[in-house]
Amino acid sequence: MDKSTDILRQLENVAPLIPAALYWTDTQSRILGANQACLEVMGVHSADQLVGKTPYDIYPDDIAKGIVDHTNLVIETNASHTRAYLARDISTGKKRYLSSIRLPVHDADGKTCGVVGLATDITAEREAAAQHEHSRQLIGIAEKEAFAQLAHKVAHDIQSPLTALSVMLNVCDELSEPKRLILKNTFTAIKDIANNILFRYTGNENMTAPDEPRQLVLCSDFLLKCISERKYQYQELPVKFDVDIAPAAQFSFVSVQSSQLSRAIANLVSNAVDALNNKLDGKVYVKLEVDEETVKITVKDNGKGMSRSALEKIINRKKFTEGKENGHGLGMMQVWDMVENNDGRLTVFSVPGEGTTFELMFAKLPKADWIMDEITINSNDIIIVLDDDQLVHEAWKLRLTTLQNSIGELIVRHEKQGQAVLDYVASLSPDDKRRVYLLCDFELINQSMHGMQIIEASNVERAVLVTSYYASAVLQKSASQQNVKILPKQMASIVPIYCLHHSGVLMLNANEIMYDKSFYKIEQPTEKYAS
Repeated sequence: MDKSTDILRQLENVAPLIPAALYWTDTQSRILGANQACLEVMGVHSADQLVGKTPYDIYPDDIAKGIVDHTNLVIETNASHTRAYLARDISTGKKRYLSSIRLPVHDADGKTCGVVGLATDITAEREAAAQHEHSRQLIGIAEKEAFAQLAHKVAHDIQSPLTALSVMLNVCDELSEPKRLILKNTFTAIKDIANNILFRYTGNENMTAPDEPRQLVLCSDFLLKCISERKYQYQELPVKFDVDIAPAAQFSFVSVQSSQLSRAIANLVSNAVDALNNKLDGKVYVKLEVDEETVKITVKDNGKGMSRSALEKIINRKKFTEGKENGHGLGMMQVWDMVENNDGRLTVFSVPGEGTTFELMFAKLPKADWIMDEITINSNDIIIVLDDDQLVHEAWKLRLTTLQNSIGELIVRHEKQGQAVLDYVASLSPDDKRRVYLLCDFELINQSMHGMQIIEASNVERAVLVTSYYASAVLQKSASQQNVKILPKQMASIVPIYCLHHSGVLMLNANEIMYDKSFYKIEQPTEKYAS
């Protein structure tokens, strides 16, 4: 027996006295022996089941490699090392976590002849730590869900007064200009606060996964929410935001990775604010416009502009360090990535001392099959407005009452309970039921059915779901399957309303209310509406 084998085998005399799992190997990681505590941890009855085997004979390759690497490290450094690793009971397959310290064993000549290891079962500690982390994550999820529920409640509760205020802004021409301006600024401030809460607590963390799918985005609402967040962020600075949504762009759609687009707009706006350098008349101008094929988002500032060299670096996608100095250095690589990932185009113009303009352009998509971008009614229709908030009813009254007064055949009925709508529709004759045009809220608080169920149960031919939850893919799919259109509640104040009448087409358009107190105008009958 050589000296190294003699030394390693002497461990057999000591091993039974050690209460912890003890094992020893040669320099090739072959097991030479183990005590009873180690056999119990491994799930075997006899050392003969282990002796002569390497970790690769016992464990899956990934686990075995970690054990062998640990042994080799001890031999190469001639020092002890500790590590934790996953092991499995050979007989039952039960997972165990072990903390193992390995030390080199030297023969009489001082040469490393093997490794001795002492393992401690830390499974209970690991599982307790994992359970603690899981509990912590669950608490975090619960808190986030609670905030999300709060945000949804805010969306429901605040959208109604915002809708009413929006309509009121268009009919308050009897007020003086200063008073209308105060009302408009108040409306904008409330809307910005609401959008900020929704942005933070509805899961939009502005984090983008590389494989984030594209989705259909309603540009006007998306852009207003993005800018509201920026306005709230910079509310302490003397910067003014001017947002201009062209009438033709109100219901425009693009297909993009929404998180990337949101972050890109945030970067452009933040850079614009930096470029203003706190000037008292600083302004960030954001515009949404469309043509037949393109949706264009413009972010413009009246800051100090950029030098030609900085502008060329942006155009050529080169990083530059003077970005803060010129106000347009941060996040531009992400903006370019977003443009490329979403088949967009980016142009930039800048004049030193005057400001900078960025233009993002995307292909304009046909309107979604679920969107309601105009309401067309007949002069003898029965319009039923179902909403659980009185303010929404008042908003619809502002838009419909004058038209109703002008056309005696038109009936407008307001209901807050879904069951009341179903009872009323059931009482109508087949001919009168065909006259029904239902404007129905989706979320009906403390009622047994939501708006889609009311529409389905009523079985009316014409119904519109008026809801602030229009972006829900599930809701969109359900609406498309039932051939029901969705009107975003925030668009209720601007959606064009047409009434087919024997004298022509009566148009009730919120954009004209401030200038025409009659609420509508008579146009020549078109071929589309000709009787």
